[in-house]
Amino acid sequence: MCNRIKGLFDVFSSLWLIVDMVFDIITTKDFYDAAKRVSGESYPFDNKFVYRDVRNSDYVNFSPGSGTKLAPDQLNFYPEAAFFYASASSMLLPIPIAIISVTIWTMIMMIRSLYHKQCGLLLCLLLGPFTLLPAVLAGLVTPLAWVISPILHFIQALFCLFGVRPGDETNSRVKGPKFSKFWAFVLILKVIEQFFEAVPQVGINAIFFYMKTNNYLHAEAFTDQEYYTRVTSMGLSVGSVLLFISANVYNCAHDYDNSLLGLLRGADDTPAGGDPETPQKTTFVDYISQAATLQRQVSRAEESSRELDDLIGL
Repeated sequence: MCNRIKGLFDVFSSLWLIVDMVFDIITTKDFYDAAKRVSGESYPFDNKFVYRDVRNSDYVNFSPGSGTKLAPDQLNFYPEAAFFYASASSMLLPIPIAIISVTIWTMIMMIRSLYHKQCGLLLCLLLGPFTLLPAVLAGLVTPLAWVISPILHFIQALFCLFGVRPGDETNSRVKGPKFSKFWAFVLILKVIEQFFEAVPQVGINAIFFYMKTNNYLHAEAFTDQEYYTRVTSMGLSVGSVLLFISANVYNCAHDYDNSLLGLLRGADDTPAGGDPETPQKTTFVDYISQAATLQRQVSRAEESSRELDDLIGL
């Protein structure tokens, strides 16, 4: 019963996350429309989209430390454009963060696999750079995964609802090392989405409300509907972060084997290879491990040969 409730909670959280992402896109579009409305420029990479023509206007060069409250028309730039750039950046920032994270994670997993295959710590460190290429290739797939990440979150939630999780003792043919990696990968995407998109969106909307309340923005920049969209978007982002924190604290306390920390530690403690009854494909790491084993056997044979020569010489 408890697992079923947890599964329903995960499905609800994944749907909440999808709605939050949709409103983040709407928020960015509204910021763009506001900047376009006050600047008269539709191309976001044109200087006129950001900076006003100050040749025939009474503007003040804004100084943050002056303490002087300026009206929007006194600034030499459009604050609405700054909000658009900040919101768009918060939506794109998770992609490079995810590429770097997945690349490092893949390298660590491959080096751990070498270590579990008794290659020795020194040899693992020496062979570590050779794992960079496959790790980078795995990282480059991440942008595609990020585009479909809402679907991946929902699929993971459905698995949880139906009682199929990597750390459970239930029998299911879908479970295995690859399923555990998929589970950990989706959790990593969720962590990146929360800390590098949801949290920045909360800050951006909070600054927007402050500047809107204190009349730092143009009155004609935002419609009432767009203002209420900001309120909804900020509420969804705050709720998404709180749901994420609640779910991960519960998993660490009561379902550690299925938490991100548990899966990463399990990958470190459990030798690679999965179920011994399931035939495993030979991987790049296996070839390196076999080469290392063969090199040790050759070294031992040469050492035994020298000892035998010494005995014969005596």
